[in-house]
Amino acid sequence: MEDTEGFDDSNDQQNSVVESTPRRGRRSRVSKRGSRLTGGDTSRSNPEFQFITLTGHPGAASANPDSRRLIRAQARRATGQQHEDLAESNSLALRPKPGGNDQGAKAFTSRFRLVDPSSTKSISKSKARKNRAVVEVSVRAVPSEELEEVEEVVRYPEERLQYWIPSMPAFNGLPIPLLPSTHAILDYYHNDLRVNSFALNPEGNVWNVARLHPAVLYSFIATIGTLRVYSLGLEIDDPDILYHRMKAERLINEHFDQPGAFPTDDICNAVGVLVNREATDGSYESATVHMTGLARLIELRGGLQTLEHLPVVQRVISWADFCYAATWNRPLFFPLLESFAWPIEIYDRFITRNITESTDYGPSDLTFNRLDVLEALEQLYTLTIKIREYVPGYGNKFPIANGIYFLEHKLSSINNTGNIIRVESFDSAFDISELLALAAQLFLHLAIRETPRDAKRHRNLFDRLRVSMPPLADFSTISAPRLLVTLLMWICYVGAADTRDPSAKDFFLLSLRQLCFALNITSWEDFTDCLRETMHSELFCSIHSVEMWNAIAPSAT
Repeated sequence: MEDTEGFDDSNDQQNSVVESTPRRGRRSRVSKRGSRLTGGDTSRSNPEFQFITLTGHPGAASANPDSRRLIRAQARRATGQQHEDLAESNSLALRPKPGGNDQGAKAFTSRFRLVDPSSTKSISKSKARKNRAVVEVSVRAVPSEELEEVEEVVRYPEERLQYWIPSMPAFNGLPIPLLPSTHAILDYYHNDLRVNSFALNPEGNVWNVARLHPAVLYSFIATIGTLRVYSLGLEIDDPDILYHRMKAERLINEHFDQPGAFPTDDICNAVGVLVNREATDGSYESATVHMTGLARLIELRGGLQTLEHLPVVQRVISWADFCYAATWNRPLFFPLLESFAWPIEIYDRFITRNITESTDYGPSDLTFNRLDVLEALEQLYTLTIKIREYVPGYGNKFPIANGIYFLEHKLSSINNTGNIIRVESFDSAFDISELLALAAQLFLHLAIRETPRDAKRHRNLFDRLRVSMPPLADFSTISAPRLLVTLLMWICYVGAADTRDPSAKDFFLLSLRQLCFALNITSWEDFTDCLRETMHSELFCSIHSVEMWNAIAPSAT
């Protein structure tokens, strides 16, 4: 029977032998304590495992108390040796190196003692705890050039063992790299932007379509960034927005540089989004190039109806057409899509009342001669009611979205100077039809679509509204049916939303004061009730009405 090293051989009585053997396949070359190792093994940061072999019949070791005692003793010695070696290796790794990093191979050479676990006394728990407490481990990640490194320090009760754990960078699942301001732009889109809530995104998939193609995503982020700038009053010439716009243009040009390139859905979508951005920013030259190019691309495809499989792209391109036409007083490029025809039953709010009051009143300073404009007002009033009644999560957005599209197309056609029809009147009454058409389109943009008031795209409509006002010195003495006077007051109310021309704003505020006097409006309640007789949007009017009343209240009372 083989004798065991360091163990009593009294286990012969149970036909059981305990062996301490090194790992199979490797020679053990442990020298006496204090001696130096020779040969190729110059370091031993990880001690070899010690194996205990039991021979004999099954259950002999568990039945023999001496065998169990020897096994526990060997396990304690092996565990104590591992803790001691770990503490020693950590202390050596964290010890400062004198002389800097240019010490050659000597700076990276060290000597340490290897001890045979079988001949080493068990290390005390207090000593092991002390060795672990004095160790300080610093784990740091290399900071990224584009993301800020945020460090979180985890302190143990000893206050001497510290880990520095840098936060992991956010995973980017988009096909483009993210700039520092891109996160703020996307956060604004997902949490604060309301421009496309009804008009552009009734399907709820505009983001899913935009994020799949780099050119669309670049132009999309540039457009949202521009809306954010005008909404929050930030710096207009944002370099990050310009970067995204230029990248979108480069990808579009690279697509058409390829032989046999076809205007794909994504490329048409990207160009349409760029036109929206340039109209918002008032970039006429760029918008003209892109809008004419977009019209050519759609013509090559066979018309806007070829995109019926992607209604969201149809809406984006149509909205680009509306923006370009309204911003620079140009005719529309695309005809009305039958799939987006007016789907809502129209309320009779103005037509019958206008006929009745005009007949009963007699001669008047104001008149209303265009039936198509009056129909557009009825449609606008119907939209305000439907939006007010809409319940998020339960209502149907598609009738509202199609109604906005239909009305925008109609007002863009009416307000184009080449299509304006001026009906001659045989009396001195002033026709407010053109004023109402301009104010209705401004209200559609500001209150229904909720585009920023500071955007340059509204400049043409505001200027035309100002110069089209009736040449009366004082509206406080106006003589006309109440419906026409309240409609004129609503026109001035919309015109006073101009934030870029102080003189025009003052003119409309003065007109509001005079009309309040003519209608005997002396309180805030009377003012809001008069506005509700025409068109009223809760979000827009709740803010804008307070601003207007604070400006005109001293004269109104």
